[in-house]
Amino acid sequence: MKNFYSLIAALLTLSISSYASIAHDDSGNLDYDGGSFAGLNDGYGFGAWTVTGTGGGSYVDMGNRGTTGFRLWADDGANNSAAYRSFDSALGAGHTFSLNLGHWGGNNGQVGISLTSAGAPVFNINITSGASYWSGWDGGSSYELNGTEEEGMADYFTTDNNTASFSFTYDGGNNYGFSLKDEGGNGFEASNYTAGNDISAIDGVTFYNNGQGGGKNFYVDQLT
Repeated sequence: MKNFYSLIAALLTLSISSYASIAHDDSGNLDYDGGSFAGLNDGYGFGAWTVTGTGGGSYVDMGNRGTTGFRLWADDGANNSAAYRSFDSALGAGHTFSLNLGHWGGNNGQVGISLTSAGAPVFNINITSGASYWSGWDGGSSYELNGTEEEGMADYFTTDNNTASFSFTYDGGNNYGFSLKDEGGNGFEASNYTAGNDISAIDGVTFYNNGQGGGKNFYVDQLT
């Protein structure tokens, strides 16, 4: 009987752990003190932050603008900033990568997120100045994440500290699904997409701010 109960306990432990997060970080962790997060590595399951760019930079907002997060800024024009994070292991079939995101003060340039394989982007979402909706790209044609509030992801859902949530689920092969929704659950959700790129070894993420302008920034948080 003792062996029986030991087996049940082991199975329960396996079941619980199979749904556990294998990577997580958020800007509220103690190692992030409000300055640049370049070179820092808190949480688990990720490599250290690598920040690059010209005429821009990074900082951790501890809530001064109403929303905490890892923020990138870049001056107007050809200025830019980008932050990269490697995964300790590539996404496996059934794994989901998710984060929160938003941009503050309007958008004069382009902000976005790329999932990468060996440093090269294989999936991207972005919004450019003047666009009403976010766009996506997976190596094939770009597509607009548009439609009604229930079907699309309008820009105003992600501006001025209206934090949205993004998730990408790798389904094996070149198949995937993803969502981009506001805090009320409105937005875009799709499944059974087939990528034009090889997405079988996604092992990192880059988020970037290209010329958004002074006083404005792009932020992400709750990387999981």
